[in-house]
Amino acid sequence: MKFMQTLAVALLLAACSPDNSGTASAAGTNPAGSTLHVQRVEIMDRQGFEHPIPAATALIPVGWRAEGGIVWNSGGCVPRTTSWSATAPDGKHGIALLPRQLWKWDNFAPDADPCPRAQFATIRQYLEDLVGRMHPGARVIDYRNREDLAQPFQQRNRVVPMGNGELRSWVEAGEILVAYTNQNGVDMRETVSAIGFFDLTRTATINGGVMESLVGQALNAYAAHAPSGQLDFRANEILRQGIVPAPEGSARIASSEAAIANDTTHTYERISAIIAQGSAQRLAQDAETSRYVSDLNRAGREFRAGINDELQRKEDDVLAGLQTYVDPTGSTGDVKLTYNYKSAWRLDDGTYILTDDLMFEPYKYTGQYGTQLKVKK
Repeated sequence: MKFMQTLAVALLLAACSPDNSGTASAAGTNPAGSTLHVQRVEIMDRQGFEHPIPAATALIPVGWRAEGGIVWNSGGCVPRTTSWSATAPDGKHGIALLPRQLWKWDNFAPDADPCPRAQFATIRQYLEDLVGRMHPGARVIDYRNREDLAQPFQQRNRVVPMGNGELRSWVEAGEILVAYTNQNGVDMRETVSAIGFFDLTRTATINGGVMESLVGQALNAYAAHAPSGQLDFRANEILRQGIVPAPEGSARIASSEAAIANDTTHTYERISAIIAQGSAQRLAQDAETSRYVSDLNRAGREFRAGINDELQRKEDDVLAGLQTYVDPTGSTGDVKLTYNYKSAWRLDDGTYILTDDLMFEPYKYTGQYGTQLKVKK
């Protein structure tokens, strides 16, 4: 099955309904899939600061209900992440941001660590495990690489030589399509996409062995589900692109992300400590081993800096695929919407219409007047 094949319209294309019920109005209809009626909602961080702040904004179809937001867990492997979803009134269609996950593995004695131990060395392995936990017994229909999602992070594909070994880092992105039966007995389809960062350290030991340590991290996966035959890949990708950081909260959140990035280097520091403790005599005599520990610490610092830079750049990366529009009414200022539709309108109720119809008339199709947005130069 080709992943980008449009099966049917799954989202409530409420542009055809002045009462936002998702049904076509007598005033007129547009060809299926040519128009999407969305509203902007905030994804809130209600726990991390002295007062709730918007961490991001999202575009969801009119009539859908959003819930969730930023989740803090100071004692967990990932102290701060996002758990958020939006669901259609029928309960059968929806999208979600799934929590970020981090895992570790090594072939030497582990210590107490809140992060799960796993050997996922590809994003496909991670996604297959993820959907299996979400929907036990789910059947994988298709998988595809998402080079478009990984491309902004290509600078992380590198090899850092060290005295007795090396640090390999790489990034992958992928999307998986699965089938499962929900609790109401409905045959469902769900697509889940994610970006993963991987760092593998290999070093030769003094007794001729090899120590290995793997650290993997997946950013918030994006999921969309609908009954079989109703999953609209185009619309769901547009909604994914419409999730962007909120300027108000970006600076505050960036400082907390730095602490999260530091946690990912715990394995490197642990390797260094083990080597230093177990080879104290050799460290005093063997300059090569000493140089290795120095290289390992340097690699850890570079890795921390790289993760920090990536998180700081995340806003620009997420905005890929969006177009900046100017609201000529001045009521909302600039707004970022997908460029996958030929024109964009802001209706009087503050919602947005994305359409391929160059002759689109807001009142005819929605019962509201609207203003066409202009592309910002």
